[in-house]
Order: sequence, then structure tokens, then C-alpha cells
Amino acid sequence: VHEISGLEIDLGETLVFREDETGEVEFAFVPIQNVALEKVAWYEGGAAQLGSLGMFLLIFLSPFIIWPLGALLRRIRKQASTTNAGSKRARRVAGIVSALNFIFMTILLLSMGDLSLGVPLIVQIALIIPIVTTLLTMVLLWMTIRVWKDSYWSFLGRIYYSFLTLTAVLFILWVNYWNLLGWRF
Repeated sequence: VHEISGLEIDLGETLVFREDETGEVEFAFVPIQNVALEKVAWYEGGAAQLGSLGMFLLIFLSPFIIWPLGALLRRIRKQASTTNAGSKRARRVAGIVSALNFIFMTILLLSMGDLSLGVPLIVQIALIIPIVTTLLTMVLLWMTIRVWKDSYWSFLGRIYYSFLTLTAVLFILWVNYWNLLGWRF
């Protein structure tokens, strides 16, 4: 009996491999147990996926630390705020997208467990969030263009805002990859 990624497999007498064009093992079949193992790419592995989830959590949490800290530093230095209505709207949209995506990931992490009984109701309800944030990310992209065109904030502030926008776009791709954009389960 062998253990592969926590799965105990009795290899029996037969183990069949299928190679791809380059000679790499692509699939392994254990016919006695009706088990097929597929070799996944590095980005499909658990470490890469959990790492990206952790990165998304930290980045979407960051506006709620960085922006108040910046306001506090300006107040301590007695610098006047250079915000206008457009920059406030841009910051508000980025904050909403970040908060909603953070809430969605937190719900996923806390609610997912044994899916043999189906998808929990809280997760089914939470699947509304990626749809909303996908639409808001389109607004965020437009706001990023305005941030640069109208020179809101400092250069570093605009870079950070662009980084948040890029992260929101990547998060939509990640959510779609995991089939979490809508109710396709």
C-alpha cells in the first residue's frame, strides 16, 4: 500500500502510465481500484493555489491598513489633503472591491469542508460577490485610467491603485478558474 498525497493506493500487480509527447508521465492508472491519477502543472498544485489565495487575502486587506495609515501620517505632518471628488470615488470603488473579495475568500475558507453533502448555503449566497466584483472591477479599470490621466495622489499612490486593480482582475481569473463565478456546480 502506497500513500500519494494522503490517498492510500494498493498498486496491486498492475500500474499503467500514459506519457505525453515529451515523454513526461501525464496519467497513471490503477485498474484494480478504478483510480486514475493525473499529473498537474505547478500552478494547479495545492501550494501555488493556496499561495495565490493568501496573496489575494493580504492584498485585498492592505487598503484598510495603508490608506488610514497614510491619512494618519498626513495629519501628523500637518499636510493638507489633496483629495477631490474623483479621487474619493476611485478610492471608494477600490475599497468596495477589496472588501467584497476579502469577505468572499473568508467565507470560502471558513465554509468549505466536506462537499459530499453539496455546496453549503452560505457559499451559494456568497457566489453573488464575484459577479458583483467582476462588474465593479470593470469600473475599477476605468477609474485607474482616470487616476493616471488626472494625476490623483502621488506617483506611488497611483502605482498602488493600479496594483489593486491588477489584483482584482487576476482574482476574477482565479475565481473563474475554480468555477466560482456564478452557480455552475
